[in-house]
Amino acid sequence: MDFDEVIDRRGTHCMKWDMMERIYGVPSDSGIAMWVADMDFRPPDIARRALQKLIDHGIYGYFGDDRDYRSAICRWMDSRHGWRVEPDWIFTAHGLVNGTALCIDCFTSPGDGIVLFTPVYHAFARVINAAGRRIVECPLQIRNNRYEMNFAEYDRLMKGDEKMAILCSPHNPGGTVWTREELQRLAKFCTRHDLLLVSDEIHHDLVLPGRAHTPMPIADPSNRRPLDFEPPDNDDRHHEVIQYCRRALRQRNSSGRRAAKSVFEKNRSPGHIAEQFRHFLG
Repeated sequence: MDFDEVIDRRGTHCMKWDMMERIYGVPSDSGIAMWVADMDFRPPDIARRALQKLIDHGIYGYFGDDRDYRSAICRWMDSRHGWRVEPDWIFTAHGLVNGTALCIDCFTSPGDGIVLFTPVYHAFARVINAAGRRIVECPLQIRNNRYEMNFAEYDRLMKGDEKMAILCSPHNPGGTVWTREELQRLAKFCTRHDLLLVSDEIHHDLVLPGRAHTPMPIADPSNRRPLDFEPPDNDDRHHEVIQYCRRALRQRNSSGRRAAKSVFEKNRSPGHIAEQFRHFLG
C-alpha cells in the first residue's frame, strides 16, 4: 500500500471532501478534510483484485454462500487475538452506528438509561437520543496522560434504570488500550448493575508497539452478556458484529431476551434482521 500518494477525491461523490463546505462552511479547495474517519489511500491490491474479479464476472445478484468470509474472520480473530469465534456467532451489520442502534432498539426500551464512558465517539449519543433512551455519562479521568475508568464513582451515578453500557475499546478519541484488568473490572461493574455490555472494538488492530488489544470475551469469559463489534479489516467503513446474542438471550428471564421478544412481537425490526435474531433466540 502507498500511503504517500496524494489522491484527489473531490468531485467523486465523496462525503469527506464534497460535503465539507455544505456541512461546515469550509471550502474543499482550501480546507483540509479531517472531520470523518475516511482515509485517502487505496486498499491493498488483494482487495482490489477480489473486487475486480467480481466486476469482470458482471453479474451482481443476491449474495449467498459466505462460508469463506466467515472463516476468514474466525481465522483472523484466532491468530491475532487468540479468540476462538464460531462462524454462526457472526452477524453482519451495515456499519458500526447501525449495529449499535440495532442493539439499543432490541435490548432496551424507551426511557431506559444507557451508559457511555465519556468523552467518546459522538455517534453513540446521537443514536441513543434518536431512540428515546437516556444517556448516562460516566466521565473518564486523565491520569498520567491516559484515560482511566473510576468505577467507585460510576457506582454512585447508577439509578437502577440503566440497561446497557457501550464501551469503545480501544478508546475513541482518547486512544487508550484498555488492560485486561480494566476490562475485568468493567465486566464486574456491568454484572453489579445488570447491564448488557456492547463493546465497540473496530480499532482493535490499530495499536502501537508494546500494546495489545484484548477482546472483551477474552478478558472475562464468564461474562455471558457482551455484544462485541469487530471489523474484518482496518477499514472503518465496514464493520462486523461478532455477537454473543445467542448466549445472552438464552439466559432465562434476562432483560435482553425479554426486550428482543418484544421487538419481534411489535414487528419493530426489518424482516431479515428479525430472522437472524430469532435464530439466536433458538
